[in-house]
Amino acid sequence: MRIKGIIFDLDGTLIDSLADLANSVNRALVEYGYPANPVDDYRNYVGEGGKNLIRRAMHVDSYKPELEPIVERFKEIYNRDYNKETCVYDGIVELLDWLDENDIEYAVLSNKFHEFTLKTVEAFFPGRRFSAVIGMHEGKPLKPDPAPAYEIMEIFKCEKEEVILIGDTPVDLETAKNAGILSLGVTWGFKDKSVLIENGADAIADTPDEIREIIMSL
Repeated sequence: MRIKGIIFDLDGTLIDSLADLANSVNRALVEYGYPANPVDDYRNYVGEGGKNLIRRAMHVDSYKPELEPIVERFKEIYNRDYNKETCVYDGIVELLDWLDENDIEYAVLSNKFHEFTLKTVEAFFPGRRFSAVIGMHEGKPLKPDPAPAYEIMEIFKCEKEEVILIGDTPVDLETAKNAGILSLGVTWGFKDKSVLIENGADAIADTPDEIREIIMSL
């Protein structure tokens, strides 16, 4: 069956945002008297929402109310500095052009705070015809819960067999599995290829061109 809809993760899939996320968290931590972390360590902290990002950066096991001021300070800093070093991965613009040319719908599903998900997509992909852009809303389920993926599929008006979820973390792969759709892991993001293989990606792409080839082969 022809693929008619693509659900993209954002950070680590469409954009390389690691440095800006890490630097913003580190500034918030230092202001509150906590040590900063190496930027590369944030590859292990991202993927499950902003609150978990802060919790992991502080090396605590569970989220507590006393972390809320640090989360809010991170949001203030990141709102200002979200685009200092962030960039679109090579080949993504061309991939989106190809999807447009072939009338394949696409959307963004992220665990990033919703306001930043919208702001980032608008800044780095101006004028693009995303069918939906969904980030983290307070009180609503995050990936790997399949509910937001189902919401996007309803917007697409696609069957499960016609949709692929593309991302760079085990959370993305688990979301696809929970939603009953195909998963495609990308190796240029925040996790190693071995992690994607271990977590059962249905397909793996080393470049955006390979995503196009995989879609064409289905």
